[in-house]
Amino acid sequence: MKTLSKITNRYSLLLIAILSFSVSSAQNNVEQDKISLQQLIEDYKLWSITEKPYKIEKIEHLYDHTDQLLAFDLMSPKSTVIKGWDNYQALWSKAMQNFNTWTVYKLDDIQITIDQNMALTTLLFSGKGTLNDGSPVEGEFHSTLIWSKKKDGWKIIHEHISGPVKR
Repeated sequence: MKTLSKITNRYSLLLIAILSFSVSSAQNNVEQDKISLQQLIEDYKLWSITEKPYKIEKIEHLYDHTDQLLAFDLMSPKSTVIKGWDNYQALWSKAMQNFNTWTVYKLDDIQITIDQNMALTTLLFSGKGTLNDGSPVEGEFHSTLIWSKKKDGWKIIHEHISGPVKR
């Protein structure tokens, strides 16, 4: 009986150790995912125009390149709903040609929520520049991003941008 009790105690300790390791490992994964998402959010500044013509390729690593991508944006003169990567990149490639300069200079109030292979991020971003006719443009905008963890990393599957921010 003592032997059975010792074996049971050893298995219980082993099970506790395994469960503790699993919880610790899951927490480490969430922290690693959070760091990855923070770096990707910092890449939002790549929307800045550093050369003409603007190259959409600078930001394409952030987005899902399928029809799953859905964006609610304020830039299109025809529709605020953009479905699919091909439509998204076509709209934004053309829209960015209207700017002589544009700099995303501030990312603020960044919130990140992760649940397994999905993440929600919210942030405020500020940008300023000039249109091709010399008119100044400046604003602070809301951005809500839903990310999906793919084989090649976190990708935006939904983007909602609105503004100006009113505090």
